[in-house]
Amino acid sequence: MEKEKKIDGKLSYIDAGRGAKTIVFLHGAFMNKEIWVPQIETLKKSYRVIAVDLPGHGNSDVKDNEVSIQDFGKKISELLESLKANNVILVGHSIGADVCLEIYSNYKEDIIGFVAVDYFKNIGQSLPKSEVDKIIDQMNSNYPASLQYYVENNLVTKDTSLALKRKIENNFINSNKKFGIELNKKVFEYSEMESENLKKINSKVYFINVDYFPTDEKTLEKKLKDNFEFVSIHGTSHYPMLENPEVFNKLLEEIINKI
Repeated sequence: MEKEKKIDGKLSYIDAGRGAKTIVFLHGAFMNKEIWVPQIETLKKSYRVIAVDLPGHGNSDVKDNEVSIQDFGKKISELLESLKANNVILVGHSIGADVCLEIYSNYKEDIIGFVAVDYFKNIGQSLPKSEVDKIIDQMNSNYPASLQYYVENNLVTKDTSLALKRKIENNFINSNKKFGIELNKKVFEYSEMESENLKKINSKVYFINVDYFPTDEKTLEKKLKDNFEFVSIHGTSHYPMLENPEVFNKLLEEIINKI
């Protein structure tokens, strides 16, 4: 089922199913397209489903000077164009949602919807430079330990299974150090642009967020007015598509049916 295409470097993707709508899945940092398998297996019965390894993740290539969110968005926009994807609903998890914002700016004539998964929880509240510098220093000093700490304290919960926790940790700590540090710098930089880029989306933005960390809904209302819809999932970590795929799939299909 895995396919590859050269877009100034190899991009690895899954393209399955048929339908009037194309669901495009983008994963978060240090993970890969395989996190969407429970959704692909369900949705391919009714829709065309494309899941892509972001550049530098999974089996996709990356160039040293093309590590920004903007670079990722451009590459994946080119991939979608080459695949003739239309009536696209973008589904982005974590920084994959940032990449979706960039795809929208490049490919918006064919995009009919956008679903952000467990992201934009504190939109417009960027970390101060001192905090960013501290995080980058920690990654430079002890890359595996800093990423393991981040996973344990921000991405999983006490109820996350040990197997899933280890899988996530391994993806993080086994990532390329140079790439990982540069990616984090670019993600922190992009956080300052999220609010304005979200407001450029013409269609309603849908949020599926987990309540282990609360979402600042009031700020979303100020930024997006009535141009968004928010639903919450209880009892999982940052990865609801893996921990509770039945509930997640149901919520996602309800949103797809509205678009």
